[in-house]
Amino acid sequence: MSKLETNTIDTISGTTTLQVGDSNVATINLGKSGDTINVPTGATLTVPSGGLSGQNYPAFEATRTSNQNLTNDAWVKVTFNSETYDTDDAFTSDTFTVPSGQAGKYYIYGSLRINSSLSSDIADAYLGLYKNGALFRYSQFSTFPAFDIHAAQPAYATVVDAEVGDYYEIYGLVDTSGGTPRAASHSNFGAYRIGD
Repeated sequence: MSKLETNTIDTISGTTTLQVGDSNVATINLGKSGDTINVPTGATLTVPSGGLSGQNYPAFEATRTSNQNLTNDAWVKVTFNSETYDTDDAFTSDTFTVPSGQAGKYYIYGSLRINSSLSSDIADAYLGLYKNGALFRYSQFSTFPAFDIHAAQPAYATVVDAEVGDYYEIYGLVDTSGGTPRAASHSNFGAYRIGD
C-alpha cells in the first residue's frame, strides 16, 4: 500500500469532474476517528436514496416494565425504566436532553397505557410532553361518564426545533371516579433527530 501526502487535489484544467476510484470495487475511507469532514457552504453533497446511514441520530426509545401510580387529577412525571436503545446516552430514567452539537429538528413520540381499578372509571386521560420543565404539547383521551372505561392509551407524536440542552419529559394526568390511576407497562417514550 502506498501513501500520498498533499494538501490539495484538483481537476486538470478544462475538466470539472474529479473521480476517486475507477474500475476496481473498493471501500473509500474519508478521514479517521476524530476528524471533521466539511461540505462548504455552496457545495452540494448528493447521496442516492438509501445510500446514507446514521442520519437519524441521536435516537432513543424507552418503556415502562411495571405500573407507576399516578395522583388522581394531577400532572405526574412518568419514569421509563427500560431503554430499548439510546445512541448518544442522552436519556435518563425520565428525561431526554439534546446533546452537545446535536441541535435540530426532532421527531418525538410517546404513549401512556393508563388503567384503573375495576371500581374506578376513567373520565379523562392526558399525555403531556414537557419541554424544559413546562407543558409544551398534550394529547387527551376523554370518555362519557355513562360508560365503564377502565383503560385508555393517549399517544402523541410531533416534530420540534430543539436546541442543545433542551430537555423533554412525559407526564400523565388521569381523572378517575376513585382509586389510584396507573401508567402501566408498555408505555413508551422516544425521539430521533431528523435534520437541521
